[in-house]
Order: sequence, then structure tokens, then C-alpha cells
Amino acid sequence: MDVSGMVTGAGGLIVAGLLVYVVTRQAARGSLDVNGGVGIKTTWTKSSSQAWEVGHRAALPWVRRCAVLCLATAVLALVLVVVGADDPLLGQTIPVALVIVGYGGLLVLMVVATTAANRAVRSLSEAHGR
Repeated sequence: MDVSGMVTGAGGLIVAGLLVYVVTRQAARGSLDVNGGVGIKTTWTKSSSQAWEVGHRAALPWVRRCAVLCLATAVLALVLVVVGADDPLLGQTIPVALVIVGYGGLLVLMVVATTAANRAVRSLSEAHGR
């Protein structure tokens, strides 16, 4: 097995999970203004600073779950590569599957988080009669 490939895949998953969490948390706290680079950038969330914060606050629980999933699957995959170095199933197949699950979970949970953000902003707009 190419250990460097597994380290790269798992490391990327850790970085992605942490980065998504930190950016969402900062935007939810008002520390990250509406921008074109990072954050949940939809028509709804970019409509105002208040919408940006409300949307990110609504997304944060899902993003937190996403970060935990990314970290857990990546770390477990790396541990299994080391522990199961002599076992093809334990040291190769399962770690690769875990990293794939981690990236798949990242994609799915970010779609759910974005949906939650948009829903929260739409509710805010409806409450204000827009």
C-alpha cells in the first residue's frame, strides 16, 4: 500500500473538515464578512450581513458534525494503516473505505448545512415581510 497516498488523503480530509468548521464558526460569530472567497455563498446568504450570520449560525451544527466525521474517519484510517500494516483488509481496504466515507460525508453534510442556512435566511426574510 502507498502509505504516502493514505497520509495525503486522510490529511486532506482533516484539513478540509477543520477549515470548513473554522470558516463557518467565524461567519456565524460575525468575524467573517460576506465575501466571494469562503463561506456558504448562496443568493440567500449573501443578501446581507445579517443573512450571512443567520445562515452560518443555522449551518454550524451540521458543519460541526461534518468536522467530527472528517477527523474521526481520517484518524481511524491512519491508525489502521499503522496497526494493520501486514493485513491487506485492515491496513489497506478499510482505511481507503474510511477516507472515502469521510469525503462523501463532507459533501453530504455540506449540502445539508447549506440547505439549513438557506432555510434560516428565507425564514428571516419572510418574518420581515420580504
